[in-house]
Amino acid sequence: MTAVADSGPLIVLAKINHLHLLPTLHGDVLIPQAVYDEAVVIGRVRGYRDAETIESFLNSMGWLPETPPTCLRN
Repeated sequence: MTAVADSGPLIVLAKINHLHLLPTLHGDVLIPQAVYDEAVVIGRVRGYRDAETIESFLNSMGWLPETPPTCLRN
């Protein structure tokens, strides 16, 4: 089953060193760009060690941020 991640669970799982549970529970996980930005980019700016943990885990799993679809107007 594919899941869409939110930043809160990613941050908590990183804090308790249990990010490895995500692929076990969900198989594939989609990471919206806004979630990546909040958990990793802003986390790094604020100096949170969890941000590096999350980024490293996502890279190791090949779970890159998903960009939202673009709306086209005529």
